[in-house]
Amino acid sequence: MRTACLVLLLSSAAINVSAQQYPLRAKYPDLVPISTEQLAHAIGSAVVIDVRSEFEFSVMHVDGAVHVDLAGTDFVGRLSAAVGADRSKMVVTYCNGQTCEKSYEGAEAAQKAGFSRVRVYDAGILEWARMARGRTLLFGKAVQPQQIIPESRYEAHLADAATFERGASAPGAVLIDVRDAQQRAKTAEFARKAEWLSVDRLVRELDAAAFRSRYQDKTLYIFDNVGKQVRWVQYALEAKGYSRYVFLKDGMAGLVGGR
Repeated sequence: MRTACLVLLLSSAAINVSAQQYPLRAKYPDLVPISTEQLAHAIGSAVVIDVRSEFEFSVMHVDGAVHVDLAGTDFVGRLSAAVGADRSKMVVTYCNGQTCEKSYEGAEAAQKAGFSRVRVYDAGILEWARMARGRTLLFGKAVQPQQIIPESRYEAHLADAATFERGASAPGAVLIDVRDAQQRAKTAEFARKAEWLSVDRLVRELDAAAFRSRYQDKTLYIFDNVGKQVRWVQYALEAKGYSRYVFLKDGMAGLVGGR
């Protein structure tokens, strides 16, 4: 009796931990998650689909993954082209982590389209990079342990709105808006004069002699829409030797509303 109660308690604890770590699983009860260990075993036989933006994919992705941007047109059509005619083949979708809903949305779309073995890797690319470094590409090359930016170093470059605004207004600061055109309708007053560079263009500019000569010794204050893309901008900045930069926590949408 005691053993049965202990098993029940442990099971309940595991469910609670899972609910805390993966809060979106309850919203998608019909989807089957796959662990990092399970995905490692499935690599080679499954079709692994990265549903993030082209920029995010270009920075870091699972080695062998196929990029099918969920935000693009005809996701199911492009997914079908990537997987092939066999709809019984395992399809695994992933994005940035436990709170990134794109992986679930992509898996749900695939399942509704008739793919019978759909799995969602909701731990995300950073967890994969930490646990399966030999199977992760960073800027097209196998990632090395020291290249993975720890959460503490990322958070050290985040600033709340008030701190960000003060810093961006100081001498030697450069304010950069990396949002897409359609995201720029809502902008806080202090940021209206920011230089506008899409993330793709910013990454290209980091190597340009003119950009380096103007900004190498300045502090870059960079904001995106919801505070997600800057996580990947950080990899580009550090790869190019930039160390003076600050990101707006939660992005501009978190400041002016209307996510």
